Amino acid sequence: MEKLMKLLKICLLLLLPALSWSYTTTEFQSDLTNFLNIYNQMVKGMVSSYQVMKKSVPLFPKYEGVMTSLDVSYGSSTYPFYQLQDTVADLRAFSDPKNLFNAGGLSIRDFRLNVGFAFPENFLVFLNLGANRDFSSNNSYNYNLGGQLYYRLVDEEFSVLGVLLGAGYSYSGGSIENKTSSVFADTNTWNGNITGNWGLNAANLEVFIYKTALIFNFYSRLTGSYTFGNIQSAATGSFNTNAINRQTDTSIGQLDVSISGGMEILFGFLGLNVEVGRNWLNGSLYGNIGIRTVF
Repeated sequence: MEKLMKLLKICLLLLLPALSWSYTTTEFQSDLTNFLNIYNQMVKGMVSSYQVMKKSVPLFPKYEGVMTSLDVSYGSSTYPFYQLQDTVADLRAFSDPKNLFNAGGLSIRDFRLNVGFAFPENFLVFLNLGANRDFSSNNSYNYNLGGQLYYRLVDEEFSVLGVLLGAGYSYSGGSIENKTSSVFADTNTWNGNITGNWGLNAANLEVFIYKTALIFNFYSRLTGSYTFGNIQSAATGSFNTNAINRQTDTSIGQLDVSISGGMEILFGFLGLNVEVGRNWLNGSLYGNIGIRTVF
């Protein structure tokens, strides 16, 4: 009897790791649903920075009458995964997004055109269009349409710094698809695609501060936005031998605050500008580089 008890104890010790790592399809689907809800917030963070990623550079030389500004740029916005370490820690197969997506965060890019007009009485109007298509994926594309109105509150000629106040609106739509895979405890395997689709509006107020020195324009902007719309995320694939199809929808209505800084170098009638910023409420990052001319 004593030998039998010892044998049972040994068997139990050998089985404990397997029991502790057991992961049923139902548990996986529950974790996946929770992860998709979090993924919607990742997409929202990425898009909130995408919408302010490149706005106009509302700087004009001295003028009489109406002047026009054309700005062509390329930029990127990213929601870093490191901000979610605590949030996803208990989601087992989804506890390491960096490994799951083989990337450091969710990112989108675009090429953008800004067209602006400076009118008498210190009013400036800008329109912008941005778009991009990821040809490595059938379901990854994004676009942004926006407009901005500025009023020159303080002219740099009469002060140390120039100040403009702005208000605007933008709409962004798109889809981002990621191929994902995860092995849990070397026994359970997930392979599939996770896709996020969005249609988000943003109304914003902005304070733009600038300083001109020789051929350099230095500037910074503080943007407060209210973002609203809908995000839908879906996962399709297989968990072990089981087909998986899950989808979540999230209605968005949130405030965002972004701070950015930039610089423009003037080469005759052309200016090379660069700007980087951060959304201080959700931690997303953005940056762009552009070429601008005024006539």
